[in-house]
Order: sequence, then C-alpha cells, then structure tokens
Amino acid sequence: MEMEYLQLRNNDVVPALDHLRPFKCVLLIDSDFSTAWQKKISERLVKSGCYYLMPWGKNASSWNDAIDSALLAQFNYQAIPAESSIMTLGMIMAQPWIYLHFVKAWRNMKCSS
Repeated sequence: MEMEYLQLRNNDVVPALDHLRPFKCVLLIDSDFSTAWQKKISERLVKSGCYYLMPWGKNASSWNDAIDSALLAQFNYQAIPAESSIMTLGMIMAQPWIYLHFVKAWRNMKCSS
C-alpha cells in the first residue's frame, strides 16, 4: 500500500482522488475551514472510495457528520449499501505524536470486502 500526502488549505480546489480507490484518509486539521469547503471535501472523499476516515485537530468531530451527510446524499437518503459505508474514527488526543503512531499501525491494516 502506497501512501500519498496531500496538503490543502481552506478553499483550495479539491483534487481528484479516484486513483486511490479504495483508501483510508487521515485528516490533520490545524486551521479554520468553511462548512462549504468541508462539504466539498467530504463529497469528494465519499465519491472517491474512502472507506476509513480519521480526523484530528481543530473541530475534528465535525468531519464525522460531514461525511455522514455526504454519504446519505450520495444514496438519496436511502439505505446505504454495506460496501459503501465509511468508518470514521475521531481521536481526541492532546499529543499529535500519539495520533501519528496510531496512524502508522493503522496504515498496515488491509481493506476487507
């Protein structure tokens, strides 16, 4: 599994991510962001095949709801097929090095279909 790093700032254009399908995403948030931009990123993650999301940092818990909303919208607020669900794991930790240590171990987990 290859790792790809992508840095975005608030209101940057959200690039295509389809080439990563399926993928896990770690969000490290250290600045404010608009809800419109969060919605765009969440929609892109859902449409591109993200199956795990780990947000950490400023207002990280809001990403759980944003991903849920994007996923519901993609399926017209109907039942979401199990293979399309996205696990969000919010970790509230004061020390980012602990979080990154967890991410390193998490990176080696395999996708099971």
